[in-house]
Amino acid sequence: MRRYPPRLHLVPLLILAVTAGTSVGCRSAPAGGSTVAFVGIDSGDWDLIDPYLDAGLLPNLTRMRREGASARLDVDSAFSPVSWTTLATGHHPDVHGVSLPDRREDVLQMGGDQIRVKRLWDIASGAGKRSLVVDYWLTHPAYTIEGVMIGKAAFAPAAEIPGGPSAHPADAHQRVGKAIEPTALREQLGALDLLTETSTAWMDGWMDGERFDLLVLPIYPVDVALHMLWSEHAAVAAGADLSRVPAAEAERTQRGHDIVFQTLQMADVLVGRALEYVGDEGYVIAVSDHGHTGTDSSHRRIAISRALLDGGDGTVEHGTFDSEGASIRMEATHRWVDASIPELTYRLSVPELTVTGDGAAAVTERLLAARTETGEPVLRERRHKLIPSDAVLGTASAALGRHVEPAFSVFVNSGYHRVEDQGIFAVLGPGVEAGPLEAPVASVDVTPTALWLMGLPVGDDMAGHPVTAALTSRAARRRPIQTVPTHEDGTRPWATGSAPAVTPEALERMKALGYVDGPRGGP
Repeated sequence: MRRYPPRLHLVPLLILAVTAGTSVGCRSAPAGGSTVAFVGIDSGDWDLIDPYLDAGLLPNLTRMRREGASARLDVDSAFSPVSWTTLATGHHPDVHGVSLPDRREDVLQMGGDQIRVKRLWDIASGAGKRSLVVDYWLTHPAYTIEGVMIGKAAFAPAAEIPGGPSAHPADAHQRVGKAIEPTALREQLGALDLLTETSTAWMDGWMDGERFDLLVLPIYPVDVALHMLWSEHAAVAAGADLSRVPAAEAERTQRGHDIVFQTLQMADVLVGRALEYVGDEGYVIAVSDHGHTGTDSSHRRIAISRALLDGGDGTVEHGTFDSEGASIRMEATHRWVDASIPELTYRLSVPELTVTGDGAAAVTERLLAARTETGEPVLRERRHKLIPSDAVLGTASAALGRHVEPAFSVFVNSGYHRVEDQGIFAVLGPGVEAGPLEAPVASVDVTPTALWLMGLPVGDDMAGHPVTAALTSRAARRRPIQTVPTHEDGTRPWATGSAPAVTPEALERMKALGYVDGPRGGP
C-alpha cells in the first residue's frame, strides 16, 4: 500500500495557488447539449494521484474523484501520439492511422496527414459547435475549425516551432491570459522544460469571456517530470529514510519528488479552470493517455557536444565523426552505481572516444582543452582513449533530471510507460453518479462520451461507446444516445502542409525523455 510521503516542503505555498482554480461559476448549457471540457493530463495515473487526493493537496481532482464518476482507463497504446489520437477519435490505431514509427527518430516527422478520421473537434465543427483546441498532439499545422486551434507538432511545443506557432485564426496565439505558473522551484521547472505558461496562457486568454461548446485542454509536464524524476518520486512516496544517504543526495531526492508534485498541482489548477468555465450545467472529462511506472533503475547518460566533435548541433553518445583530418569514434560503456536506497541505484552510460588519423594529435589536444562551465576539463586521457573527467562524472551523479552545458549534457531517465499502465478517467457534471465505476473505461469511449454529453450523434463505426454508467439512470434516460452510420465524408482538412523540420532542440527533448539512445519506454 503506497503511503503519502511524510515530508513535503512545498505544501504551504502550493495549497494557496491550487485553490485559486476551485470556484465554480454558473453558465447555462448551450442549446442542444452541454458544454464539455476535455482535460488531458499526460501520464495521469490514479496510483500516482490518489495519495495526494487523500491528503487534500489537489482540491480540483479531489472534487472530480469525490463528486464525479471515475475509473481506470484502458489504453491501446503507451505511445503518446497514438493514445492521444485514440482518445480524440473513438477509433483504434488500425482505423485512425497513427502508429509507432519503425525508427524512433521518425516520430519527429509525424503529422496530421497520418490521421484518417475526424477528431472530436472536427465532428463538433461539422455540427456548428465552437471548439477551443490548444497544444493537442498532431495539430500542427493548424487548420480551420469552428472556433480556435493552436497547434502542436510531435515533441515541439507550438511556441518553439520555427516560424512561430501555427494557429487558427492566424493570430490566435496573440490572445493570452493568466498562465498556470509554479509557486516554487521555478528555476528547476524551467530547466527541465516543465513550465506551461505559453499554452495555458493561450487557453486562459480564449476562455475569458468567450463561449465554446467544447474545450480540449491537454497538459504535459507530469509525463516529462516522471520520465526524468521517477526514482526520486518513488523513493519519497515509498517513505524511504533519506537520513541514510548523504545530505546533498537526500535534498536532491526530496527536490525531485517535489517537482513531480508541482506538475500535478499545475494540472489540478487547469482542472479547476475547466470546472469554473463549464459551470453547473456543463461537464468536465479528465483523462490521461496512459499511466507511468519506473525502470529497474535510473539510467544516467553523458553526451558530448557535437560542436566539439565535428561542429554539428546537439549532443551525441556514440557514432563516428570527422574533424580536422582526424576520425573520432565514440562508444558508450555502462557501469552500475549502487545507492543505499534501492530506488536511487542507477546505470551510468559513459562515452569513450578514440581519435585516429593524421590530425589525431591536434584534435586530441583540442578535446582535452575543453572546459566545463566551472572551468574543469570535460575529458581526460586513459589508455589511449578519451573519457569524461571526474568533474563530469560527478555532475552526472548529481544531476537532477538533466544537466546541460555547451560542452556536454547529462540525461537522466528513470520512468517509462507500457500499455499495461492504465490511465485515468473522471467525469463531473449534472446527473453524474458519484463514485467509482464498476469497470475500467476504454480510451475509445472518451470521444463517444463527449459527443453524447454535447448532444451530438455517435458514429456507429466508432469502436467506443458513451459511458452511460457515469450518469444516474434517470439522467441517462433523459439523454438518449443519437447515432449516425459515420461522421466521415472523405474530407481531411487537417492533412495540409508538413511537419516542421527536425531541430537540435527537438532531438534534445527526445533524449531528455529517454526516447533516443535511451531505455525502454516512450513519449
